[in-house]
Amino acid sequence: MLRWETHQVHSYHLNDKRQYLLYLTDYGKEIYNDLVENANREVGKMIQEISNRNLTKLINSMRTIESIFTKDTSQSDVVI
Repeated sequence: MLRWETHQVHSYHLNDKRQYLLYLTDYGKEIYNDLVENANREVGKMIQEISNRNLTKLINSMRTIESIFTKDTSQSDVVI
């Protein structure tokens, strides 16, 4: 599993507790930023017509999925 934090990649496996820090080159940061921008734009297009009620349901569903993968049982309320 990978987790991105300001151009650092924390790499770890659920069954293996070893962790690795990977750093991006300037070119890698450009590519990463372009990918994030494009992904955010596409998600924005996908959700622009969804009602606030359904957005709340979507976000809660996504949190449930994430909690299953991270084995985190705490979920906070969604405010839109």
